[in-house]
Amino acid sequence: MRAVAVLLVMLWHAGVGVLPGGFVGVDVFFVVSGFLMTGILLRDQDSERGISLLSFYARRARRLLPASLCTLAVVGLVGWWLLPPLRRWDLLADIAASSAFGMNWRMSNQAVDYLAATTGPPSALQHFWSLGVEEQFYFVWPVLLMAAGALALRLGISRRRVVGAAMLVVLAVSFAYSVHETSTNPAQAYFVTWTRVWELAVGALAALVADRWTRLPRRVAAPAGWLGLAAIIVAAVRYDETTPFPGSAALLPVLGAALVVLSGPAAGSKGPVLLLGVKPMRRIGDWSYSLYLWHWPPLVFTAVVLERDLGVRAGLLVVAASFIPAYLSYRFIEEPARRATWSRGHWPALGAWGGLAAATLGIALVAGLMRPEVVQTDGSLANALTMSERRPQSVSNLGAGALDAKPRGDRTGAPRHDATFYPQPEQLPDTQFGCITPYTVDEVETCDYAATDSDTRVVLAGDSHAVQWARAMVDVASASDWHLTLMAKQYCPLAPGVPIESPYQDSCAQWQEAAAEELLRDPPDLLVTSQEDYRALGDDGEILDLRAGAQALGTAQRQLYRELLAAGTTIAVIRNTPRAGIDMGACLTENADDITACAIPRKHALRGVGAAQKYAVQDLDDVRLIDLTDSICPTRRCAPVIGSVLVFQDANHMTTTYGQSLAPRLAAQLPGAARL
Repeated sequence: MRAVAVLLVMLWHAGVGVLPGGFVGVDVFFVVSGFLMTGILLRDQDSERGISLLSFYARRARRLLPASLCTLAVVGLVGWWLLPPLRRWDLLADIAASSAFGMNWRMSNQAVDYLAATTGPPSALQHFWSLGVEEQFYFVWPVLLMAAGALALRLGISRRRVVGAAMLVVLAVSFAYSVHETSTNPAQAYFVTWTRVWELAVGALAALVADRWTRLPRRVAAPAGWLGLAAIIVAAVRYDETTPFPGSAALLPVLGAALVVLSGPAAGSKGPVLLLGVKPMRRIGDWSYSLYLWHWPPLVFTAVVLERDLGVRAGLLVVAASFIPAYLSYRFIEEPARRATWSRGHWPALGAWGGLAAATLGIALVAGLMRPEVVQTDGSLANALTMSERRPQSVSNLGAGALDAKPRGDRTGAPRHDATFYPQPEQLPDTQFGCITPYTVDEVETCDYAATDSDTRVVLAGDSHAVQWARAMVDVASASDWHLTLMAKQYCPLAPGVPIESPYQDSCAQWQEAAAEELLRDPPDLLVTSQEDYRALGDDGEILDLRAGAQALGTAQRQLYRELLAAGTTIAVIRNTPRAGIDMGACLTENADDITACAIPRKHALRGVGAAQKYAVQDLDDVRLIDLTDSICPTRRCAPVIGSVLVFQDANHMTTTYGQSLAPRLAAQLPGAARL
């Protein structure tokens, strides 16, 4: 089963399209691990010596530490050489978290969505999150079994019954929490220990009842085993990044894995062992830990070197090549450390735990103390004036203010080296406009700005691409004596009734309906909206092609616009901004000596941009489509910096600072706005 688990994960990471749900291999790992480790603990508990915490933890140290520490060391050295400076300090923090088996909590705190694409390269140690879950579980699990055994002895009842009851309680509570958290906070739910404990507990419960399953007739056990294996494969084939996970969806692979491990002895050669027992699969199972450790970092580093996402062919080649370090790790590190006579005692292994804890603390301190100091800013043009060494006479000369009134072809906006731009890459996290409803919240949350007692009410609505214009809109509203309300949600367009490809589809759909209802209940004088370009889903849940998806989104928005127009609202739609398509912060850091290396061909940056918005305003003469593309990308190549202001926040967002520099051009096209 370990071979099945690691192969699913490796093929999924390689991008094999027929296994979009290959991430369930981790869940299979959890069940198998819970089964094996709990089986060892139960046998110890039934013996005369009982469970020895020192012995158990020492065995875990011998099993895990040598290979994982070697991986961390190699990843640290290679990453320090390949990654741009800012990423290096993140890598140090990842090493500290991984060596302490806490990577899952680091990723949860960062709200990383493991099942969705990111704008920059993922951590080369991201896969350590599952090892963290396992080890946190096993720090507590032996103590729980010992406590259950002691309680049974005191009450004079069967120890196995009390242990089984304790397992069921843990399983039920964790599963209920997993279902709840997956529906309300899916990005964090994927990583946190409490949503995954039940999967290990299923394996533990299987270990508790395994002896009874050995008495099953082969004609029953064999089909049960094949059914379990089929359940895992179905999940790997049918699930994808839009499947709410773990939650109740994890039941299919988890129960499937439990069926396979339970039915194995009784099924014999008629069961899944017919497939899993062949020599190549046994060998992969033996190497599974080392394969899991070594397959992911090469994928990340190869993508960094090539400066692009790997296709399936390249991904498979890299994964195949990872068998070499995995074999070497297994042959010369993992097995020798496990068998070495010097490590047979408890204290050498436990001493390694202590040394690791000290090293982890040291790495964390180094990462915290030596990380470059970041000047705190609010991301405004006023800060750009303060921070720029060139110190222009006023903010009107910054950003788009440096361009001609008709900017297309203006060489001032062509790529050129400028080391004094603002915000600098390390300042980006602190310069974003903060008012936006999170991914998992479906209620409408708003913020109010400018002349809040004004009779003229303006709403800026949409997703994070609407928030790009927030600073500009605040300036326009202040000059125009408008009451500005910001109504935005992450990764969710204002297009009620059309589902989009997203792990947060349900939350988005509820927000869309609620936002539309609020706008129609209290129609604003002016609605300003913008959005990213999304992949829409059809009635059958399949992803529509780009043109059909844009039409579906545009049609839904046009219907909302018609209702608002009938209610007296004026509407302005800001065309989506050009896309950088790269991690701009990392690119600028890596090319600090010549930032023109981060310029983007205009034709690439504009591919497919604003298609749904064009459909939305068709046949609506009273809706204004505002297109400021030429003021963001004036020349054949989109410059990363214009007028000493950074244009792109990341792969697909404009900085709100540059957006603020566009306020005069935006005001010139907004109905009723004062000229800036």
